[in-house]
Amino acid sequence: MKRDWDEAVAVSPISTRAAAALARRALQVTLRKKGFSAPKLVKEIDLATASPDTPTSLREKLHVVREIGNDAAHPNEDEAGALVDVSSDDVEFMFETLIEAFDVYFVRPERHRKLLEARKKGGA
Repeated sequence: MKRDWDEAVAVSPISTRAAAALARRALQVTLRKKGFSAPKLVKEIDLATASPDTPTSLREKLHVVREIGNDAAHPNEDEAGALVDVSSDDVEFMFETLIEAFDVYFVRPERHRKLLEARKKGGA
């Protein structure tokens, strides 16, 4: 997950498509590490969005990350028949969403665990 994230950030100034594809991969690894595992990313996102662990603010954005990542990895066409490109704004959206996902799924639970552990050690 970290490797995919670091690589996406590193290549973003050079290739938005590469960054988006790697960000999509980082999302998929994140969801799998959280336990939302299925044969396809769309199903993994569906599992995540059905979970009470996933806040409403993140649910719709997960699918947008998948869609942008798919556009980066596949020669998708828009309504006019032109190949869909990935903009730097798209990549920024993906990065912001991934940061939110990392916080929701890993940072907050660990912070919560540590606070409770410290409280128990304090004798409360």
